[in-house]
Amino acid sequence: MSDCFNRNDIFMQPKTEQYGSHMIMTNVHKPNKTKYINVDTRFREDYASRDPYPLSKCAAAVCGETATPNPSFNYTKEVNHNIYIPERINEVKSMKVKSVEIPCTFYNVSHAIGNNSFKIINNTVAFDASNNENVNVATEDDVTTENSVNPSVTFMGAADASGNANLTFYEDTIVVPDGQYTATQLKDAINTRIALLDRINQAGDPITTADTEDLVFDISSTTLGTKTFIYSKGSTMTVDFSADDEGVSNIQSFTSSLGWMLGFRSASVSVEYDLLSDTGYAANAGVSGYGPSGQPVVNATSVVNMNVPRYLYLAVDEFNNKGNQSSFITPLTNSMINKNIIGRISIDNKKYGFGNLLIASLENGLLHSDTRQYTGKTDLFKLNVKLLYENGNIVSLNGTDFSFLLEVEHE
Repeated sequence: MSDCFNRNDIFMQPKTEQYGSHMIMTNVHKPNKTKYINVDTRFREDYASRDPYPLSKCAAAVCGETATPNPSFNYTKEVNHNIYIPERINEVKSMKVKSVEIPCTFYNVSHAIGNNSFKIINNTVAFDASNNENVNVATEDDVTTENSVNPSVTFMGAADASGNANLTFYEDTIVVPDGQYTATQLKDAINTRIALLDRINQAGDPITTADTEDLVFDISSTTLGTKTFIYSKGSTMTVDFSADDEGVSNIQSFTSSLGWMLGFRSASVSVEYDLLSDTGYAANAGVSGYGPSGQPVVNATSVVNMNVPRYLYLAVDEFNNKGNQSSFITPLTNSMINKNIIGRISIDNKKYGFGNLLIASLENGLLHSDTRQYTGKTDLFKLNVKLLYENGNIVSLNGTDFSFLLEVEHE
């Protein structure tokens, strides 16, 4: 009877056949083995190459404050590291993350996230270069803007339609220092930066009337939580929450901005103030919807959310294209974050506050890991490791290191 109908044969079982004086065994598969790789970013390649005081520059092998530092060294650099595996692992079949240990030293407001800035355009006060005066802009045409990064200001002018004025709007980028803030601390930090906009015009005279420093951020408690509101004490202004700390606006990044964190759901808002009728505002002082002196306020749509970030991504690149790296889908508005993402780490801010050690594993539910399968012969000897924020930006741990455990199946 044909072997095709022999029920005693196991499908794809090892078989031995004789060819002349040779015996050949086919369908032989080596049993899979499991290895665990502990990855700790303290032991990465770039620590040696970025030593702040390399021995070659130290007198008598003693490094002190007088030693010449390595200009490329930066402990606060974002988490993007190369890790070498001393023992090459051959013929890898699969890889997944078992656990992650991350020190919670990442700030909730930072340049790394992209939520530390916004831009203010003053629509009331402009600088008239023809006579070195600041004027109330009411009817002038063709007024241009001049960008400047807080707190220094430069001036340039453009003639209006009549050719009889040379005016410039004041445009400023407010940059909040990186840090871990509460809602109250963040509000105070913003107002402190705005207060620096005490301008000096080209004639050397400070502006004592309406100015951008009139903008005020405040918060109030509601049944839903803390909400932000904005008002002005002397100028009508436009606040652009989509601007980065260089003053460049990008609507795609608005959902990761400081304004979004404060509860605003429009990329820009207009804060009104009518200088010609400011005395009439006094009657509205204390009335709902108005500021402390009766100015109209702009209320945020949602509550303040200081729990940033809510989760992180772990990306591992093993420098080959044989794995199913794209199996972990991480969509943004119009793009994907990173094809090498293998795990998602949830941030429990109540249990693991700032300064604590976050331990995420499959067992405690804070870690979800993809099992990366490989086709063909794949060896592991070098890994590139990244921690990513929700928006795909690389995390800054401010000089600390993190670790994780990989489970590798191989022949």
